[in-house]
Amino acid sequence: MRIALIVVALGASFVCAPIAQAQPAEVTLGAIADMVPGTTFPASPETAPASISLPDAFAAAVRAAPIDGGREKTLFIAFRAGQPVLKAAIGGERYTASGECSHCDFPMPIPGHTHPYENPFSVQDLKLVMRYREPSLMVTTTGQIWLAVPTQRTLALTPDDVDQWLTTRFALFGNRLECPVRTPADGWASPSAMGRRVEASARVAASQLGIALYVSNPGEPLRRVAALDSDMEVLRGAGLTPDDLGVWENSLLRLMHAVGQSGPTGTVQWPQPSEAYPALDAAMALPVGGSGARRDQVSGLLNLDRIVRAAQSYWISALPTTVYTAPFADTSRRDLPFVSVQNSPDCSRILVMEGVQTFAPDSVTYSRGWARDRQSAVGITEGWSAMAPEDFPRGQVVPW
Repeated sequence: MRIALIVVALGASFVCAPIAQAQPAEVTLGAIADMVPGTTFPASPETAPASISLPDAFAAAVRAAPIDGGREKTLFIAFRAGQPVLKAAIGGERYTASGECSHCDFPMPIPGHTHPYENPFSVQDLKLVMRYREPSLMVTTTGQIWLAVPTQRTLALTPDDVDQWLTTRFALFGNRLECPVRTPADGWASPSAMGRRVEASARVAASQLGIALYVSNPGEPLRRVAALDSDMEVLRGAGLTPDDLGVWENSLLRLMHAVGQSGPTGTVQWPQPSEAYPALDAAMALPVGGSGARRDQVSGLLNLDRIVRAAQSYWISALPTTVYTAPFADTSRRDLPFVSVQNSPDCSRILVMEGVQTFAPDSVTYSRGWARDRQSAVGITEGWSAMAPEDFPRGQVVPW
């Protein structure tokens, strides 16, 4: 999940590849690998193969790779006579698949990595698929194997077609995909609400980027999942102002701004939801240089981006509800304090909660929190009440 990538710098331009060729009756991972560098990628996600076979031995080896503790692994996949072989699975940093393999000098048309939890591809993962124009494989702790395959629609994108703040948009506004809950035509692939929050954003992002998404449960081939379109204008590139921010987004930005002003080390003291945040208001109102409609369209996002960058040591956009109040990168730490902004299960309330996340074994303990009605019209600092112990989420291993 290469979380360090908050903004992807795209190349100057992409060139459309020839029209996709007809797919064989049974599609293998070897056939997908042969599509690289893209001349025979499917024309669109809708015309991509409905299923892709998985060799049993390879699937078993990949499913044995994930680890807990917030750690990821890089999967080094070779192809022999068209068959995939897992040559190495090497651990990276916390929330980053940065493992290196000195003897893995073979071509890897399908790179891979693991996730430490059950969530599918993140938006960052899919932006890398778009950027490098190559398929990507990922496996979760629950044994699900996900595959992302770019299409001719992906290759036809230019920098002007792709919002460079796509990741930030999904991280700050993806909560709107939860409420009201919409079930995809083929159902959810993720086994829990925690995973579905990521899956909803991944399906919408894949649709915007022209990427075909596949998932395989143990004993099954990879099946293509249905697209999940979004009518969220804030994700489609509309001009953004502070007035577009809801209570969820405002609460999250307040936390990020507080930790971003605290420097790279030490535990952060942050204001409670009922307290004013004049410094954030000033940060959101900073003037943006340049002129013209494009400046007006992105000015709000540029200020959001400044806040996000300042909080990079504490906030991971792939885990968007969570702001750690101590830097998360130190893998020697067995626990991390956090503040989490979440929707209640029925989406009627906004929750802001303090707690501690423990790694290996993974668990979450909430200590205190505040809640207010999601639809309340009162000011951002009003309407909050203390949460009772029975109001905290149950069964999570990640604070989201």
